[in-house]
Amino acid sequence: MKGINHVSKRVFVRAFLFTLYFFISVTLSAQEIKKGEVLISFSVRQGFYQAVINRKEWRTPQTITLCKEDELSFSIFGSSHYYGDEAKKLYALVFKPIESLLKKGDRLFFTPAGQLFFINLSALTNESGVTLGDIYHFHRLSSLKEYSQSKEELPSYTDWLLFGGMDYLADPDLMFSSVRILHIHNMENLFKDLVPSESKDKLYFGMAEDGSRAGYDNLPHSRDEIKDLWDLRRRFGIRYYTGYKACEEQFRFEVRRTNPYVVLLSTHGFTYGDYSNNESACGLLFSGAGHTIEGRKLPYGLNDGILYAQEIEKLDMKGATLVVLAACNTGLGIVTQDGIKGLQSAFKKAGAETLVLTLWSVNDRATAAFSKHLFTYLEKGKEKHEAFELAIRDLKRSQYFHDPVYWAPFIMLD
Repeated sequence: MKGINHVSKRVFVRAFLFTLYFFISVTLSAQEIKKGEVLISFSVRQGFYQAVINRKEWRTPQTITLCKEDELSFSIFGSSHYYGDEAKKLYALVFKPIESLLKKGDRLFFTPAGQLFFINLSALTNESGVTLGDIYHFHRLSSLKEYSQSKEELPSYTDWLLFGGMDYLADPDLMFSSVRILHIHNMENLFKDLVPSESKDKLYFGMAEDGSRAGYDNLPHSRDEIKDLWDLRRRFGIRYYTGYKACEEQFRFEVRRTNPYVVLLSTHGFTYGDYSNNESACGLLFSGAGHTIEGRKLPYGLNDGILYAQEIEKLDMKGATLVVLAACNTGLGIVTQDGIKGLQSAFKKAGAETLVLTLWSVNDRATAAFSKHLFTYLEKGKEKHEAFELAIRDLKRSQYFHDPVYWAPFIMLD
């Protein structure tokens, strides 16, 4: 009995310290909260989802219990929860309890927890059938410190790096001709593959939904996506790579710049198995990757065309103010105490500031349209968060892509 009491005390102390840390974190950030902005920290505590909320005008943050943990134990992947009663049900579980503390037009800066990592809050529908993104401005944060770190708007001279329209079965001779100069300069440390290549039976490319970017076939609309963005900005500060030129080592080389830049990766994303603890749980494909997936080693010392998260996190991308991952399932991963372990954590470790990610297999045409809208607004000088919201709005209002399956998978993360 004494042992049981001892264990209970330790559990209580840990719970108390965790709660204290949580309150201190939110309170410290509250000193810098601006008017009209709300800081929300979601957590899973003792079998319940909770939200710690703070505003500038409050003396102390408020803690709201949302729902039981097992009420979100069902699969929330895919678009099925963003329609009708399903969307309203999810709204009632995770958002309705805090809505009385919010005001229309508030900017909500939040850190997810548990299954909330895989839910696009802005795409949920309230009891009146209104999408939450039409009421509030959502800012997803990878950690609380992201709120206090002031970010400058993208300067007009920001470079654009565009990779898309890959040829996954490109001629290796042509590939080597495009990156030969990089290999001549003996940059083995830069281009060395850190993860053994996996055969196609061990890579999962998502479930296809109406022409999605699942699988590893060439993407017919991806090349047009890059062309459209090139037409937007035919002046200094833009570089693009398509076809056999969109090689893995070319990407590794280009992102090593120190001046501010935006990068678009229009390609396939993949997962490894069932997100076990394997370090190579996810990644992105570049030209030539099809050869590797089908078991053929690329000649000339070329990279295998598969860029794993483990390799991404070792890149130097401190100049990347925005990385757009226009591929399937790029926002998924393993939930840990420090957040999600996956592509988003890898790019964050590499130094990227803001990411655009996807929560399920995205449609090829819709993704191309989204990228065009997003970069059009960036070219017009819109701040990146506003540009993202406007791009989503345009999809929702369009003739072909108004369904949530097309626009709801896209999230932005600071």
